[in-house]
Amino acid sequence: NRLVDRVDTPAPIVLADVMQRNIDRMQGFAAEHNLDVRPHVKTHKCLEVGRRQVDAGAVGITAGTVGEAEVFAAAGFDDIFLAYPVWPSGTKGDRIRHLAQTVRMRVGVDNVAAIEAHADAMRDEPDRLQVVVEIDCGARRSGAPPAAAGDLALAARKCGLVPIGVYTYPGHGCFGPGSREPAAQDQHAALTAAVRSFGDVGITAEVVSAGSTPTVAFSTSSVITEIRPGEYVFCDLDNTRLGACEEDQIA
Repeated sequence: NRLVDRVDTPAPIVLADVMQRNIDRMQGFAAEHNLDVRPHVKTHKCLEVGRRQVDAGAVGITAGTVGEAEVFAAAGFDDIFLAYPVWPSGTKGDRIRHLAQTVRMRVGVDNVAAIEAHADAMRDEPDRLQVVVEIDCGARRSGAPPAAAGDLALAARKCGLVPIGVYTYPGHGCFGPGSREPAAQDQHAALTAAVRSFGDVGITAEVVSAGSTPTVAFSTSSVITEIRPGEYVFCDLDNTRLGACEEDQIA
């Protein structure tokens, strides 16, 4: 009586024991290197998996959309980072403001116009919203130049928002088996420059946040305070190909 004969396909099947070992292993890695874990829930979009991650020691969660943040906030998750430089247009401004009134909410920003838009959306309580400046470390997807981080933090503070640090996404670490460590080195250099840029304007970068599952093994430099891996919870053949996990770790 094979499982494949009892399940309508396609269907996702999660090996809960393997997944739990992945969660515990990442938490142990972070503890060993004095890092906070803020897992990206866009990988699983599942409250139960998120609860397992928080129960294991995650400081909060990372979301990719306002909708993801809302679902997890409604389920009791109270520390959420929207790690994408979202533009608060349409309903998003009001929804982010409501989230910031009910949970510890931080959003990514990478330009002055977005900072001003978030401040406007927060109306008379901009200090409820924390902002983390996104810098580009080579993935060329989004993010400001590292040297601009301080000026963006200063702009946020002048608008009444609360700048708490910097983050980046080393997406170029998934190009091939040899790309993980160089991307992590690019990440370190960019974050170090961004932290220096904060200091140049008199602001402390309390949070220095790094991604991702392919690069996390090399994201241990002393400047980093937090890691945001997502795929590690399930692993996959792509990460196996990159050398970021073993086949028996695929959940």
